[in-house]
Amino acid sequence: MARCQGCDHVVLRMVRGRDAVWLDMRGTVALAIPVNGDGP
Repeated sequence: MARCQGCDHVVLRMVRGRDAVWLDMRGTVALAIPVNGDGP
């Protein structure tokens, strides 16, 4: 589960099944994932 830093509402849920991973992102409009510039 991921929550908004500003209001603490749930914006993303993840469930892993046997054959798939399900993402419920109904609470989000945009998702930013920070990355560093080091590379693999």
